[in-house]
Amino acid sequence: MCALAIYARMLSNLPQTLDKATILTYTHRPDLLRVPEIIGVCTLLGLIIFAWRNKLSVRTSPVIFAASFALLPILVFNQQILTGRSIQPFHYEVLIVNYVVLIGLVMTVKILQPTIRRRTLLLVVFSCLLWATIEVNLPFQVQQQLFNEIDEMVPVLVRLKEEAKHDGTWEGLRAAGKTPGLVFSPQYGVSQVLPLWAPQGSLLAPGSEFFKGSSAGEQKERFFTHFYYCGKSPDYLRELLSGGGDAFLSMRTRIIIFGVDRVTVVLGWDFQPIRLEEIEKEVKAYEVFAASFSQEQAHKRPLGYAITRADDNFDFSKIDLWYQREGSQQVGGYMLWRLRQRS
Repeated sequence: MCALAIYARMLSNLPQTLDKATILTYTHRPDLLRVPEIIGVCTLLGLIIFAWRNKLSVRTSPVIFAASFALLPILVFNQQILTGRSIQPFHYEVLIVNYVVLIGLVMTVKILQPTIRRRTLLLVVFSCLLWATIEVNLPFQVQQQLFNEIDEMVPVLVRLKEEAKHDGTWEGLRAAGKTPGLVFSPQYGVSQVLPLWAPQGSLLAPGSEFFKGSSAGEQKERFFTHFYYCGKSPDYLRELLSGGGDAFLSMRTRIIIFGVDRVTVVLGWDFQPIRLEEIEKEVKAYEVFAASFSQEQAHKRPLGYAITRADDNFDFSKIDLWYQREGSQQVGGYMLWRLRQRS
């Protein structure tokens, strides 16, 4: 109870923006048709039928233990009936409850000791091994290129950490809780990996909605600024919001502008797809933002560094309007540029 009291206190201090980021849903609606629940109900029915036929005792520890595992999914996915709050039940479905209910099923099979032919057992073992191979190998094949790209980013980020010793980064963090200059990169992956290797802040600030409590307006403004520095047109933003272009950047942009509950079907309760008129509204907003970009806007989130691929002839024309590049250094496959604001 003491631990729960402390936890409740922590929850009361979370930023209000976190409710939307975590898709906290206020509902008392029952949720009865998820696969782990169906397996759990079938397991419970098996135990009840055998107990009714006096083939097992419901008072023995193994039966109670197996029944508790089978009952857990029903409780997990329907606790909101009492609490009125639900947070992304999909994650419980695929990351814990599915394993728990399978343990209950295996325990029940052991208790009931049904007659299973050797051929059937071999088929079950083969199916499990085949599925395990698919689960391990398929994601690796899909993400291998992404992982290689991330590895290539590490050297330049390590160099950026070394720069933090004399560029005022640590002093700014100690005195004001923020760095004097942000890092810009046209590669979205650099902003994602940056916090793992270097202390400087990034213009896109991935994860800020969870850890900093940034408002939706501030997050969208950061993305618009990023697109402006990249020299992207409104048509480019339209393509991203429509699900085209860079898959990761497209998903991230749609999440920032419309919310994760409008992008990922399985996370929320009442999925509402993004409408075409909403996309056009945001495209028009970016067009106005880019056309009216000023020195005040550039200095609102000052840049200290730019990181680009060495083999990418990036167009710095937008950045050069507001910043002066003071030399560059190539680290691995990337270029690290120091930026200073123009007066």
